[in-house]
Amino acid sequence: MTSTAMASTAPRTRTAVRGGALVAAASIALAASPAVASTPDSSTLVAPKKSGQVVSAWDGAFDYPGLDVAPLVGATDEHTLTIEVPGKKPEKYFKTRAATVHVDLTWEGGSTNDMDLYVYDAEGNEVASSAQGGTENESVTIPVTGPAVYTVEVANWLSAPGTAYSASATLTVTQDAPAPCKKKGKKGKKKNKKGC
Repeated sequence: MTSTAMASTAPRTRTAVRGGALVAAASIALAASPAVASTPDSSTLVAPKKSGQVVSAWDGAFDYPGLDVAPLVGATDEHTLTIEVPGKKPEKYFKTRAATVHVDLTWEGGSTNDMDLYVYDAEGNEVASSAQGGTENESVTIPVTGPAVYTVEVANWLSAPGTAYSASATLTVTQDAPAPCKKKGKKGKKKNKKGC
């Protein structure tokens, strides 16, 4: 299921977990050691000069679930995702281009397991999240308007110990078509663009 940066902030609900399972999983998590970080722990996407896509991928696994306290008990992995833009003036780059970064998370075991996806900006503000129950993946799409550094967090809400995940980030850039050349004037010299 895909969520965008404009996702609702309503609290998530879980119908498959009962109070006893919640307590048991939290007890296991509190007694366990922190999860292994994603591999690799960072990646950089460089926006293409023209239309196109660039992709980075990483993976990881969790030793235990964390439920609603996943960040507190170490049942999370973080991946630093850097977006770079060609040239010295990003505002000039985006005058004729639009870009988004799509982050996708999948895991072993399908919907019998459950992981969540969060993306934070360089200041630690949440910019997107996808935390659905009963799904086989989570994904978000974020508009890109300049260079950025994001922290992508995968949280093991309730997956079996040892469950592995795979994540990817796809930066998609579309470029406006060049304006058509104007017809030559009476003197045959008028052009609106170099090369027309």
